[in-house]
Amino acid sequence: MHKRAISIGVIAAALLTIFAADVPRLRGQSAAANDPFLGTWKLNLAKSLNLPGPDGTSSHPTRGAMRVIAVEGDLYKMTTYDEGAPDKARSYFFKPDGKDYPDPHGPGRGEVAYHWRPNPYVMLRLVVTKGQPTEWVNYAVSTDGNELITTMWAPEAPDKHMIQVYDRTK
Repeated sequence: MHKRAISIGVIAAALLTIFAADVPRLRGQSAAANDPFLGTWKLNLAKSLNLPGPDGTSSHPTRGAMRVIAVEGDLYKMTTYDEGAPDKARSYFFKPDGKDYPDPHGPGRGEVAYHWRPNPYVMLRLVVTKGQPTEWVNYAVSTDGNELITTMWAPEAPDKHMIQVYDRTK
């Protein structure tokens, strides 16, 4: 288990290094129209993985999902919903400035999220619930802007994580 956690950390560091090369930093800046994160993204079930799955091996997600990243005022708006059910969408607002913003998974959970942008193609999120770290997410947009890859894990179980690959729809 410890080796897998180290492997995950090495992969995450490698991705950050690759995406960070020769790219100016964005820290706490307002989103621009050419921000690679902005848009509508559809989950690619075939490319996405849950590691490890229920039987100890990897598995693919079984239902489609959409993610919309937009700007309202000087805040990002992150919206997610199951494909075909936009009426059940869940949204929250934030800036990638390292400060806490409430309710990433919905109101009443005692959660805040912190976001950082080490470069224009990478965003990191830490969710803290009732004072305890409960989720890390690494968001990375391909340099051609057509894929958004999210890697999520809980600090207490870093060997169990999800890799979600989204294709840009607009």
